[in-house]
Amino acid sequence: MLAQVAAEAIEAGDGYAARDVLGYRSTLTGLTGEHREALSALVSGSGLGSGTLPEPLLDSLENSVKLAEEKLSVSTCLIRQQ
Repeated sequence: MLAQVAAEAIEAGDGYAARDVLGYRSTLTGLTGEHREALSALVSGSGLGSGTLPEPLLDSLENSVKLAEEKLSVSTCLIRQQ
């Protein structure tokens, strides 16, 4: 069953599921080396465990989210008025 869950996580490209599968207590005996490598690549590629964003990137992300929120709010109001 662990191999099936691993295959589904890999197919879905789900970094969180990959991390969970790798953290399971019998991963070493329940998965092939190929599965472990693919799961590890997913976790690494997803940025999980990479720490926090540097302050300039975090500021940029927060500003982008705020701008998107403002634009969506305006467009939602326009749609409701129609």
